[in-house]
Amino acid sequence: MVMKSKILHKILFSVFFVVILLPLILYSLNTKDPFQLQGAFKPVPKPDFSFDGYFSEDFQPQYNKYWNSAFGLRGFFVRLHNQIRFTFFNESNVSGVEVGKNDYLYETSYINAFYGYDYIGKSAISKKVMQLKSVSDSLSARGCQVMVVFTAGKASFYPEYISDYHVPSGNPTNHDTYVKYLKENNINFIDFNSWFISKKLTSPYILYPKTGIHWSYYGMTLMA
Repeated sequence: MVMKSKILHKILFSVFFVVILLPLILYSLNTKDPFQLQGAFKPVPKPDFSFDGYFSEDFQPQYNKYWNSAFGLRGFFVRLHNQIRFTFFNESNVSGVEVGKNDYLYETSYINAFYGYDYIGKSAISKKVMQLKSVSDSLSARGCQVMVVFTAGKASFYPEYISDYHVPSGNPTNHDTYVKYLKENNINFIDFNSWFISKKLTSPYILYPKTGIHWSYYGMTLMA
């Protein structure tokens, strides 16, 4: 029994040791990462070593930043980390993005807007609209028209999938208040937010994907 326990410990230690060293080995062999991440990101250049930079401690943080972006199997470990957070903790590793019901993704700022958490107040909105009215009237006298555009928001389109821990603030929304004052002052506007909602049940294609925080390519085409 003791012998089996020692063998098991050695096996576990060996596996752990290999996992720890594997990224360094693959990096040293200049092996191409088979799990490369896709998307927009800025490559981090490898800093040149110098004794001056080393002893002034400028080199270390630069190299640490480079290493974090270049170690072997980085794509695999990033995906593994993100999947663990999503599967077991229902969390998104993207800043400002949260997971709702049925794994629908939302940008938190859209939820804040939908529930009135970010409401700036009637007086502030009224002041902005009156300033816009002045600009609109001035441009209209010169033959130019002002058009205000409200973009669509996923939280108002799919409120049924927002997590239950979000509750209405009791405040109006900036969107509804702006629309009210724009109408009262005869300022032209297009409300894509309300228009998207009106097309929710009749659109032949998805306007908001489940795993995206913005409108679909089809929705983007309609807005354009």
